[in-house]
Amino acid sequence: MTALRAATTLALLPAILLPILAAVPARAEPRVTCHCTYGGETVDVAVAPTDDPYRVADVPVGRRFLFRAVWVQAPAAEAALTLSVHRATKAGPVPLAEVTFRPPWPVAAPDAPHGFTGLHKVYEPTLGAELAFWCAGTP
Repeated sequence: MTALRAATTLALLPAILLPILAAVPARAEPRVTCHCTYGGETVDVAVAPTDDPYRVADVPVGRRFLFRAVWVQAPAAEAALTLSVHRATKAGPVPLAEVTFRPPWPVAAPDAPHGFTGLHKVYEPTLGAELAFWCAGTP
């Protein structure tokens, strides 16, 4: 009878443990999404931490702008999220604006309309073009 009881207990163990494990919150991975708008088009850019900031590619926003988000976590002394906007030209990218956020990261109110960065607007002076961007998430 003892062997039968042990086998029954082992068979029920997954049914008992699964609800308990499901209730334990998993550690959230850091996530940031930046939203870039130009000419009525919005491009969402998923930003992940990188160990090699020089390999992060520009993301085209329309035909005139390039957006780059570089998120470095380690070493801790160099941790930063740097957002930059360039004008796309045939000769190559022309820098227009850059902003860097460092820990401790800004915290946005739950109802904040433009995430932890607030709304940024970048003007390209020769074309009179404007790109707006903001980022939200949990760096």
